[in-house]
Amino acid sequence: MTFDEWLASIPIHQTPKGARLNLRLYVYPDGHGNFCVEDAEGRVVSGDQPVNDPDEAQRVLDKLWFRAMAIRRAEPPTSGGKTLAQQLAEVVGTVPELPSDMAENHDHYLHGAPKR
Repeated sequence: MTFDEWLASIPIHQTPKGARLNLRLYVYPDGHGNFCVEDAEGRVVSGDQPVNDPDEAQRVLDKLWFRAMAIRRAEPPTSGGKTLAQQLAEVVGTVPELPSDMAENHDHYLHGAPKR
């Protein structure tokens, strides 16, 4: 597997706060090391990617950073072109036993304001 193939295989997940990946870096006293990717349970999900010097490690981290930033900035899923009214149509009017004047006097029922 080439480096670019390895890089593209790294699972980066969209989260509510951004993007997440689990990456482990091993660095040895002689200056070489390797990266490996883990799943959410800590299991290694890709083969080790050797790193031979600090500059190479920095390039790997830079590429991963920019890839994660692109995912983080991805547009949220759309509603399929439906308006808010269309999205809520299935639940509108489904609450049982509401007063018949709930729409007109919702401030009274929710907040105790005088009825209209």
